[in-house]
Amino acid sequence: MSPSILIVGATGNTGRAVTQTLPKLLQSSRTLSGHRIIVLTRCSANPATKELAKLPGVEVIEKNWVELPPRGSAQTKSLELSLHSTMNPTSC
Repeated sequence: MSPSILIVGATGNTGRAVTQTLPKLLQSSRTLSGHRIIVLTRCSANPATKELAKLPGVEVIEKNWVELPPRGSAQTKSLELSLHSTMNPTSC
């Protein structure tokens, strides 16, 4: 399995910009070129999520982030980057 970059909150302002930019960056990076991009969303029916799913190399998974295995788990094999927003989460 390829190493992954997990993006939680990808339909928010910051997460969406990161998700839209990341595929281009991965293509131009020797270090990260083999990484998958996994987008975690609470609602795959969200129009913003559907648009992100069309991006090359982006895999959308519908799951609440609190259900993920603990950090450092061999199951996740993902890079970690925390981007925090002051917005309150909303449902789809």
